[in-house]
Amino acid sequence: MEIGLAQVRKIIAASAPDSSRDFAARITAVSDSLTGLLDKAERTLASTMTAYGQSRWRDEIRFKRDTETDMSALSRVVAGIYEPSWRGGTPAAQETAAKDETSPLGYGEIYVASGASLA
Repeated sequence: MEIGLAQVRKIIAASAPDSSRDFAARITAVSDSLTGLLDKAERTLASTMTAYGQSRWRDEIRFKRDTETDMSALSRVVAGIYEPSWRGGTPAAQETAAKDETSPLGYGEIYVASGASLA
């Protein structure tokens, strides 16, 4: 899950100069939402880990469920950014960028591969 959250941080920070304007516009359009959802997911994950460390199992279960809900909301926004690129018909430059782990498209690929969207 931490890997997925790290990728979302990178998506937010990406200026995406090598990305298409449409892709950069999709990130910009949801930047505030993405930031808010990321912060919320990180807080609930921290609460889950704290409850786990203190053997507060009831709280841990509740916080884990909240974390899953927050990650699901975050994943919906991430999917909205990347889905048009993943649908196919992407320009060759974007396909190459997706193979580059340091590109905005690569961040999305790593996010999905991390399983964070399946929390």
